[in-house]
Formats: sequence, structure tokens, C-alpha cells
Amino acid sequence: MNIQLNKDNAPVILIIDDQPHNLKVLANVLKSKNYRLSFAS
Repeated sequence: MNIQLNKDNAPVILIIDDQPHNLKVLANVLKSKNYRLSFAS
């Protein structure tokens, strides 16, 4: 199954980490897959 995500149907992922570098890496990977992101640190 190959589901195409766009901004209307993209799931939101909450990323929680206290390391800024980890947040950036995860954000870059997930944004490239069109996920919407929310952050906590």
C-alpha cells in the first residue's frame, strides 16, 4: 500500500527530545515525507 500524503491528509507527529540536533534531523526526514510536525523539548 502506497499512500500519498499531502498537507490536507498528513498525520501530525509530536517530536519530543531535549537535543536540538535530534529535533532537526527528525524534522528534516519527516518533512521530506510530508508529515506535519509538532515539537516539545
